[in-house]
Amino acid sequence: AVALVSALALSFTLVPGDTFRRLLPLLAAFPVMAAQWSLRPQGISLLLLAILLHLLVRPRYVAVPLVMLLWANLHGAVALGGLVIVTATLFAAVQWLVSRHALFMKRPRNWAVKRY
Repeated sequence: AVALVSALALSFTLVPGDTFRRLLPLLAAFPVMAAQWSLRPQGISLLLLAILLHLLVRPRYVAVPLVMLLWANLHGAVALGGLVIVTATLFAAVQWLVSRHALFMKRPRNWAVKRY
């Protein structure tokens, strides 16, 4: 139960907006999660997924390998964590390419030809 409540608390910090908008999705998830109150590996995986997302959203990448190592030793859903990391990496690469392209497009089109 502690793992699931901790996962909900970390998820609450990741949702933007005021308190009501942050609390509404968690209250909707609460009854579904009530069936999982016993200590199961899925609860630990949910907590580690919330921790991983928290580390990726707030750039604290140093702890990501430690979380993945712990997750790999606790539950087989570590593949979900790998999928999250790959998705975050691809998203960051696309953002970087778009920002690089936007910087390139801000240059004058005839930057190689100087007019007098």
